Amino acid sequence: MYRVNGQLEFCPLDLTRHMESPFGSWMERFALQFPEQSPQRDDADPLVKALAEKGYSHEESLHSNFIAQGLSVVTINEGPKEQRY
Repeated sequence: MYRVNGQLEFCPLDLTRHMESPFGSWMERFALQFPEQSPQRDDADPLVKALAEKGYSHEESLHSNFIAQGLSVVTINEGPKEQRY
């Protein structure tokens, strides 16, 4: 979830987050709308961070393999890394 021209934009991850935890989804929206009132985020879990980095590495490897095979690949370069993936 992010803001574009003052409007909230949602992505598939937001739906997944809501299905896992409606409260977590609500807190994410609250933090976006009222950053000065939102509680501080918890520190990142080292295991989750390591798994995410392995996932990003895997996707980059797939991307390289697809290009090596001559397949057409579209790369999204705008926005934060998490939203691009």
